[in-house]
Amino acid sequence: MASGENPTRSLTLWLELICHDHGVNFHGGEQGCACGAMGSGKSTLCLKIAQEACYCPECNKKDLIEYALDTEKTRAKNVYVKPETVIYRAREYDHWTALLPENWRRSFPDRVARPKPLDVYVHVDDDFTFGYKDGNRVHAIPHLPPVRRYRNAYDLIQQMEEGHINVVYEPTNYTLNEFMYQVLEKKRMSKMERKKDTPIKSSVFWYELIHTLLKDKPHEYYTLAIDEFHDIAEMNPQQDMWHLQDVLAKAFLSLRKQNISLIASTHDHELIDYRITHRFGFWIWLIGSMPRASVSQVWPTSIPKLRIGKGWIEKKQSEFWKLEYGKIKHQPPIVHCLDVKDEKVKLEEYHEKPTDFDIIRVEELRGRLEV
Repeated sequence: MASGENPTRSLTLWLELICHDHGVNFHGGEQGCACGAMGSGKSTLCLKIAQEACYCPECNKKDLIEYALDTEKTRAKNVYVKPETVIYRAREYDHWTALLPENWRRSFPDRVARPKPLDVYVHVDDDFTFGYKDGNRVHAIPHLPPVRRYRNAYDLIQQMEEGHINVVYEPTNYTLNEFMYQVLEKKRMSKMERKKDTPIKSSVFWYELIHTLLKDKPHEYYTLAIDEFHDIAEMNPQQDMWHLQDVLAKAFLSLRKQNISLIASTHDHELIDYRITHRFGFWIWLIGSMPRASVSQVWPTSIPKLRIGKGWIEKKQSEFWKLEYGKIKHQPPIVHCLDVKDEKVKLEEYHEKPTDFDIIRVEELRGRLEV
């Protein structure tokens, strides 16, 4: 076991997690999970992974990492990366507008790579919009692209463009598709009492999406960024959910070979179904997490010493190193999901409040004028 503070090894594990190479000849998709208390930086980590996820079209990760770590090494022609298609799970209150290219450039003005385009998807039967709330006032989101509509997981995936970040709101009212219904019937080994049009927990939609990706994906490389993963794969599910989560657990076995990475986050790994927990190859431990010996070699006593923007990145049963991923400067307000039928919802133009940086600049200007 290797551990401690080593920026080179930390960067190596980070690149192994967020970069794809071809699964047939090399490694393929990765599955990782970040754990931490509320406010520990889990959402920030998911946003950064969504923006930085990439793939190597012609080389393996080993060659890429060697070049990234050795600035004097001459880059071979086949050592380069392309932006990966990301599917980001959005929630009722979220920070995904930080990923809008205009906002990302403002937060990271020195970044050389161009930010990924962003698209937002809502189910055809859902009728809501998005805004920033300030008390009772609701402000329109600047630079928001037109919201796209999807009918089912297949329709959603076919609309996605390569190299884009796809922010997806799961259906408010979800019913099992034909495949999931048949699987559930087989697992129960009895005729289903549940009618096909009976609503079920809306997060089950992600099971359908993952199954569809495995069977019919239009692009080669994908990364799923799923915040609050315990909503999707909770510990101790009951009745039908027990069988459905078994479908999700078995799908994990195929993700790597199909070049699909899945990056999850949760408050505690014991909130996740044990059939899935042990299939994560990487862990990132943040403030407030509780790494246990059943899944981790990280010392629990090292967690209270962490700060926001830092954590331990661990490769399962191998090594763990201190990770510094930083913060997102100029992060926009929380995005609120709003019912368009609500007569009180009237979107106003958004005017950003001045930051300390802006105030200081004004004061500097005033001082010059007085001179």
